[in-house]
Amino acid sequence: MKLGDEIMKKKNNLVTIIIIVVVAVLVVGLGYFIYDKSLKKQPTNNNTVNDVNKNTTNETGESLDINSNLIKELYNKVALAEDSYYKYWFYGRDDNYLVSSAPESSKMALVFHNLVETDFIAIPTASSIAQTVDLNGSVYTLNIANNKGFVPYDNVLRTYQSLFGTSASLNKDVPLQVSAYTINYYVYNAELNGYVNYIMEGGGTTPSFYHGEITKAVKNDNSIIITEKVEYSENMDGKKKVNSTSYYEYTFNQESDGTYSFVSRIKSN
Repeated sequence: MKLGDEIMKKKNNLVTIIIIVVVAVLVVGLGYFIYDKSLKKQPTNNNTVNDVNKNTTNETGESLDINSNLIKELYNKVALAEDSYYKYWFYGRDDNYLVSSAPESSKMALVFHNLVETDFIAIPTASSIAQTVDLNGSVYTLNIANNKGFVPYDNVLRTYQSLFGTSASLNKDVPLQVSAYTINYYVYNAELNGYVNYIMEGGGTTPSFYHGEITKAVKNDNSIIITEKVEYSENMDGKKKVNSTSYYEYTFNQESDGTYSFVSRIKSN
């Protein structure tokens, strides 16, 4: 091989090597550029995921034990224990019950449901106790046979505020209704500063009844929401027939003293 040809061959090899190196550098550089871009985009995607998770957490809240004493206590304040057609009678016929706009009569019915045995005493002696009273056009008679026929005002107010908030004030002119049957009331007496029991004859039964049970309890910030499954059933020839199933959410807000006040009962399906 001639010397010139050998030199030319070496130059060509050198050029080839240089081209290969340049191409390799370009490939590596392009790969790094694409990788770098993807990394810069990744934090945005992470933030989006975190925001979604954060929102989901806020919506669902902290799950609470439905068998805990707190949840049972709150639920028992707003639902009668026994299954009956009148289990939820103090809420009327509305699916949604807001304490802020509820009639005082229904709130006082809830108050009576939350009174305990020690809140009642015998009717004191007083000249101002009427033998009969007129309520909504019906005459009720003093229940002298009831040795627990009187509730001091302070006991009623304490129960009222434990239900609806420490700053809530009740209307003394609204009596305490004992049950769905409008035959039994406790009526305020100013001289005694308490509520006296009056009754009339009446009552009845029905084969239909409601059954409720807690399915979920969640804490959101300063609120607790209890979900209840309600079945409306009938006793047909000694057998239970479920006619419908609904779900309700009870909301309670935490007060400054750590207790919880009842806010609403809302149908959720």
